Amino acid sequence: MVLAGLIRLEGVEYYFAWKNLKKSNTYVLFSRVHAQDLAKYELTNEHDYPLITSAELLRNYTNQDYVMEIIEELKVSGRMKKYSRFNTSLLNKVLTELSFARTYSFSPENVYKDENTFAGGKLLKDFNAKDKNLTYTFEKSGDEFQSITIEHNDFKLRLTTNLA
Repeated sequence: MVLAGLIRLEGVEYYFAWKNLKKSNTYVLFSRVHAQDLAKYELTNEHDYPLITSAELLRNYTNQDYVMEIIEELKVSGRMKKYSRFNTSLLNKVLTELSFARTYSFSPENVYKDENTFAGGKLLKDFNAKDKNLTYTFEKSGDEFQSITIEHNDFKLRLTTNLA
């Protein structure tokens, strides 16, 4: 299963893809701007190379000019492999935010939807909660996320399987 979408981290928009396989999770952070255009785009908003304008287009930009970071995490051993173009740790911040949202405890009055249904032999979960610290919405089929939205401080994440 692959989830993809827009992410806002430290005031900058990126694209993010999360590939969930039986044995591993792979997380990829994409710059919207080609590596050779970064400085020019930041100063003048001009670019020579195409901008990534939609998560639906990510498969066309899976190269070193747009991929900023990759983390592959093995589920059994927990071992991680990491690639970072600029020696940054932005994906670690994303994973921290995902972990925070998944373990956060909302008070009952802040949970607007928490439904479990069975369909096709799978448990379907639909969850939506919001308080002053966190907005967290997701849909799951079995153990796999179908969509996920997180808003926490200046971090915003919107992923769906429809864009992947």
